[in-house]
Amino acid sequence: MPFFVFLTSMVMKDQPWQEIARSRAHTFLVPYVTYLILVGSPYALKTFHKSPHEGMEFVKNLVLGGNYLAGVVGPFWYLTAAYIALVIYMMFKNGLGAERSWKFFGAFVVVFAIAQGISSLPVAGPLPLGLLSVPAVLLFIWIGRIMPWTSQARLLTILSLLVILAAAAVDQMTARQNFALDLKQGQLGLPVFGIMLAIAGSQLVFVLARGIARVDVLLTGFATIGRLTLPILFLHQAVHFALNAAGLQNQFAVTLLSVAVPVAFALIAQRVVPWACPYLGVPRLKAAAVSAS
Repeated sequence: MPFFVFLTSMVMKDQPWQEIARSRAHTFLVPYVTYLILVGSPYALKTFHKSPHEGMEFVKNLVLGGNYLAGVVGPFWYLTAAYIALVIYMMFKNGLGAERSWKFFGAFVVVFAIAQGISSLPVAGPLPLGLLSVPAVLLFIWIGRIMPWTSQARLLTILSLLVILAAAAVDQMTARQNFALDLKQGQLGLPVFGIMLAIAGSQLVFVLARGIARVDVLLTGFATIGRLTLPILFLHQAVHFALNAAGLQNQFAVTLLSVAVPVAFALIAQRVVPWACPYLGVPRLKAAAVSAS
């Protein structure tokens, strides 16, 4: 998830926070509500049929969102947390100016303290709309914005490998410390080191992506998948659960289909119901592409 936050931060434009609130409401919140209805409704009906009380509880969790969401709608928490964090970040940017200034650094020392405080709680209770995750997501947005991802790519790659090797060594020498980072629960892993691992892992994915970009066939395929990130995010868990329930236990096949089915859904939607694309988080086909097909 930090990798997704870093990607989001890299394509952010400097604009008034009110503008980003409006634009991201269309790109984040509208598909969020659409998929909650599309994916959540069948499970709500199934749960109501089993038990009206459990059905009401399921619907309540859908409305609250955040880490109240689990199962087929579990990944949905990210959209509301990211939306809130992006708006708050742009408020910081509008008010404090340069992101490498002492004012900004001081503000994010406080954000880090809040995020680390949440992460240190033995058990953090659920909060609606992903609010529990917002400080950590906000912190990663800032890190993503100030990291020299392209200007110092080689140095970052070397440092990333060293961080991962250090983590592996510590993991072997201790009682298998938990380095896992769970943004949904506001967990940052080991203090500071968990953040370093998130940066290191993301940098290695960037290196892989740059390698893929040099191969035209791979670039075309991955670019198509990249443009359909939201349908994959919203639907992959439902596909995964459905395939397991149908008896498919080959995890490679399940993983492949969990990406392929949402991609197929989005490509069909582009051609069959283009008016629905904004609600589904699917980019519209250009007029030339439609006429050519």
